Amino acid sequence: MADSNRKVLREQQDRLVEALTAGSPPPEGFDADRVELAARTLVNKRMRAVRKAWPGLAEGLGAEFAQLFAEYARGRSAGADGEAFAQYLGQTGRLTDEAYIELLARRIQRGFPIRAGRLPKSGQRVFAIRVPWWGVWVWPRGGFAR
Repeated sequence: MADSNRKVLREQQDRLVEALTAGSPPPEGFDADRVELAARTLVNKRMRAVRKAWPGLAEGLGAEFAQLFAEYARGRSAGADGEAFAQYLGQTGRLTDEAYIELLARRIQRGFPIRAGRLPKSGQRVFAIRVPWWGVWVWPRGGFAR
């Protein structure tokens, strides 16, 4: 394949990725309806993965979860969606107490074994302690968070 053909192909691929992730118009020669359908399908797949991996986050948002996740995912490529979505909700003031506890429990698994914070909705102080072989204990909520 000639270098000029490779360059054109690379540019088309870049435009297609932008159309699928950022809502940009599809490259010439692509069916706009099919590209839009594929983009929505990718967002839904990411949403299902976050719902499965972060049940507290999804349950805490209830019916708003799908709309808020679609809003978050627009213009962002897939990655560590669960934590990034929780941070996005925190920045927009929509992080629930349950989601904050889940975020705190996940962060403590990778870092310092003791953390404290304040629940965003109720304002209650919480403490999390990582206990080897048992998991993360969240107080005063009681019980281990996974």
